[in-house]
Amino acid sequence: MIVTKIGASRPSDKSWVHALSGEELIDAVHDDLGNLGLDALGVVNLRVGGIMGPPGDSIEEPLSVLAELKRQGLVCHLGVSDVTPT
Repeated sequence: MIVTKIGASRPSDKSWVHALSGEELIDAVHDDLGNLGLDALGVVNLRVGGIMGPPGDSIEEPLSVLAELKRQGLVCHLGVSDVTPT
């Protein structure tokens, strides 16, 4: 099973920044599908913390976007990564 992780990007200064907008998430899933040559991703983990720290906002909107991609058949299962108790 292929597992991917989305929700962060690396600008030219090589830092990590959150990439949690609907457009960024949709683009990330389509990029992964194209790069891997797949019709659907087995698992997509939403990165919500890690070295960047928590995003500060609710993850409801990003998860809603991913749920829609799952409904469309582009993602089979959803997960979260780098989660804190907060």
